[in-house]
Amino acid sequence: MSQSNIQQRSSDSAQELGDETFMSASELLNYMKQTEMAKASKDVGSSTDKARDELIKLLLQPVIVTPEKIAEIKRRVLGQLRTAAVKGDKEVLVMRFPNALCTDKGRALNNSEKDWPGTLIGRPLQASSSGATTLSRRATA
Repeated sequence: MSQSNIQQRSSDSAQELGDETFMSASELLNYMKQTEMAKASKDVGSSTDKARDELIKLLLQPVIVTPEKIAEIKRRVLGQLRTAAVKGDKEVLVMRFPNALCTDKGRALNNSEKDWPGTLIGRPLQASSSGATTLSRRATA
């Protein structure tokens, strides 16, 4: 069968089905992969958003300060300091939190404004007002 006959038959078949053209097997496989990747990406995105929302809810609740809690925090920070010292690091990240825990979404903190601690809410506010830690000068999104 000649190439023109094949093309004519394909064209006739497409017209019979309302001018819909069919995907080749490789096109269909590629489409299926793209659809699966989009679903996986959407699932990851929604679970990430859910985890972030749960973290924000948790960090909005104040920590009940007990001698045991203070000892736990000291152990954790001292462990971080020791690890940093072994590596030769000059700074340690003690606390990180979403910018949603700043009333201005981290603008004052990112711009190193003098009154940036006044924009904190939740546990970051509690930590800064207790003087237990010096917060990083950068809020995370």
